[in-house]
Amino acid sequence: MMKKNILTSIGLTALFAFAIVSLNVVSNSGTTSVYAKASGSDGGRTNSPGDASNCTSCHSGTINSGSGTRTITSSIPVGGYVPGQSYTITGSVSEASINKFGFEMTAEKDADNSKIGTIIITDATNTKAIGTSAVTHESAGTAGSGTKSWSFDWIAPAIGTGDVTFYGAFNAANSNNMNGGDQIYTKSLTVSEAIPTGLGEYIELVSATIFPNPVKTAFQISTTEVIDNVVVYNLAGKKMSNVNQTVNKFDVSSLASGIYFVHIESKGNVMTKKMIKE
Repeated sequence: MMKKNILTSIGLTALFAFAIVSLNVVSNSGTTSVYAKASGSDGGRTNSPGDASNCTSCHSGTINSGSGTRTITSSIPVGGYVPGQSYTITGSVSEASINKFGFEMTAEKDADNSKIGTIIITDATNTKAIGTSAVTHESAGTAGSGTKSWSFDWIAPAIGTGDVTFYGAFNAANSNNMNGGDQIYTKSLTVSEAIPTGLGEYIELVSATIFPNPVKTAFQISTTEVIDNVVVYNLAGKKMSNVNQTVNKFDVSSLASGIYFVHIESKGNVMTKKMIKE
């Protein structure tokens, strides 16, 4: 009887061990090693001062030792970002003969390395947010032929923030279903806050106000400027098509409670305001 119990125990232990191994080698794609992170980074891997880590924590290798290239570009003008406005940020990585890529990017205030600005996902198929301070790839956003790019929008922070740096870590994977042999690259881009030529310039760009806020059923926008267009987005960057406009009144009664962003277009400028729906 004791011998039979021992054999049964060994069999269950072996089955449990097999289940653990199977769990650790199957991801969303069904064939990728857990180390490949096909569904995106866990966060904190951009090599920024605030993160103090990069993709080599999961993928073995020396950063920036390969033959590939990486870039971070933005639609922020040379004169700097205007507080409250939305800009497009793009991270890219290239390496010959590679067809699998990944990334994580974030923005930090240079003065204290704190996360800054608001990330808006504009391509939910290929990218996703990590909390509110970073962005990474989705499983569908890893395929490329020698190169891969990802874009998202960033809402500039409040007046007086100063210089901001975007940090990115990029993976050019060798697709061997293991965490070894991949090439990890890092890159950064520093942008300055725009210096207004006069107080009137800031007033023109940031004088729009949403009221009431928080809002229960509808809000209005108070501004001296002509409003060309208004779009409401959720935290994932999805456009809310069920917002009905009547003159300067916007009915949001059908929206779920939460935080939204209202993009207000005026004279070629885009002001972004945070709205809380109760």
